[in-house]
Amino acid sequence: MKHRWSEAARFPILGRVVALLFGMVAAAGVSVPRVHAATPSGRPPVAITDVTVIDVEQGRAIGPRTVLIADGRITAIQSTESHIPDDAERVDGRGRFLIPGLVDMHVHLFNNASHRPPNTWTFPLFVANGITAVREMAGIPASIAIVNQWRKAAAEGTLVAPRIVAAGVVAYGPSPDEALRQVDEAADAGADFIKVFSDISAPSWRAVIKESRRRSLPVIGHVPAGVSVLAAAEAGQRSDEHLTQIFEACSTIERTLFAERHGLAGDALIARTDAEESRVLASYDQPTCDHLAAALAPSGQAQVPTLILPYVESKVPARAPADD
Repeated sequence: MKHRWSEAARFPILGRVVALLFGMVAAAGVSVPRVHAATPSGRPPVAITDVTVIDVEQGRAIGPRTVLIADGRITAIQSTESHIPDDAERVDGRGRFLIPGLVDMHVHLFNNASHRPPNTWTFPLFVANGITAVREMAGIPASIAIVNQWRKAAAEGTLVAPRIVAAGVVAYGPSPDEALRQVDEAADAGADFIKVFSDISAPSWRAVIKESRRRSLPVIGHVPAGVSVLAAAEAGQRSDEHLTQIFEACSTIERTLFAERHGLAGDALIARTDAEESRVLASYDQPTCDHLAAALAPSGQAQVPTLILPYVESKVPARAPADD
């Protein structure tokens, strides 16, 4: 993996842009976790001159501006070049735009099923496309130590990579007792959150919610196929990945569906859910969906649509809609 960690030597400015782009979020007044310097101290500061800064909070473009970066942090956003240090490395920003760093809220850096090496090849690609932070969504307890190595290397400037702002460990069950043990193992390993998938049983999911609360860990992930999205939000599940159970909640037959899924888990639960898909979509009801949205909003549960999935599925002939 050493060759993956030496990318910063090949892209000296790119490493500093990691901190630059994400630092712009703070400059725009958005609350973010602590930003670690993307390059070691001692390197010359960087001055991006005559660039247009995008203020995402106010929805406006501001420019031209000169943006100064030192030790991986933005130190000034100014309208002139009057205070540029003599040793600063200048980047001509004329005709260009500076935006806050983008955050990919759902990535899989580990290949737990295939046991292939982690997807570190994606790190410089994230950064080159302006993604300066990611959320790792499906680790195992042993993954957390690897994530921490990546974080340290990125902070020291020896690895060009987005900041991994959160890394989770999956609790599968299948029994509530086993789910409790998995939450405790994840917490002891230093996981930032507990992840659940669609196939976990309702009793095991409730055990995950309870034990995660005791261990002060948020629960995020799929809303299990045997649990309503509103019940999950009210129980404290912090996110709904891929909008799981949203279509059921927007239908007129949600109660019927959950009655049919009662007591199922694992492959049997997923098979039942997949078989019901056409019925769910055919029973969509706009007033029901409006009521759901109004009920979900105050819960604070984040909806993470991962729109790339339906896009990719639409390109597969067997799954492409007949009328797109």
